[in-house]
Amino acid sequence: MGTIRAFLNRCVATVLLITFGATTANADATEDRIAALQAKFRCPIFEYLVALHDTSPKLKDRYLVAEINTKERYFTQCIFYNKDRKMHCEAESPYYDRSVSSYFTPERLAILKSLGYTTKPSKNNFHLERKVTGVESLYEIAGLYVDTLARVFDMQIYETLNYIAPRVPLKPSGSPETQRFCQPKLS
Repeated sequence: MGTIRAFLNRCVATVLLITFGATTANADATEDRIAALQAKFRCPIFEYLVALHDTSPKLKDRYLVAEINTKERYFTQCIFYNKDRKMHCEAESPYYDRSVSSYFTPERLAILKSLGYTTKPSKNNFHLERKVTGVESLYEIAGLYVDTLARVFDMQIYETLNYIAPRVPLKPSGSPETQRFCQPKLS
């Protein structure tokens, strides 16, 4: 009996170690994926936000939508308001698209909440407000876009983004402001 019990204890310990190792490896892989997505998409989003910020605050439609180029087209979007001192940001929710209702598990809602989004049922998308105090704020908001797409919508490194910014019809090529944060890539 003692030998069997010792064997079972070793088996349980082995299973726990394997499970813990797999969980740790999965968390490491997730963080590596998010870091790669930040490296790939943060600066292009940042350049759009700076270009939008440089347009006249009197214009309407000063927003940027970044949507994953997949069948589902999950998105996040932000718009300037309050004389450019704030941005209102949203992540897709089931309110406008009932087909995504089952996607928002308690785990995904917890991730949204940890990023600062409202998660109470409402007549809107999940949303948050961010102060804009300079280009540093826009760089942080660009990081929020990527975190939202990666953590909430499970964006993968091989996927691409569609950008919708009516006031910035051409892809921004960078400016002295953005180059402080984003070094040009040499090929």
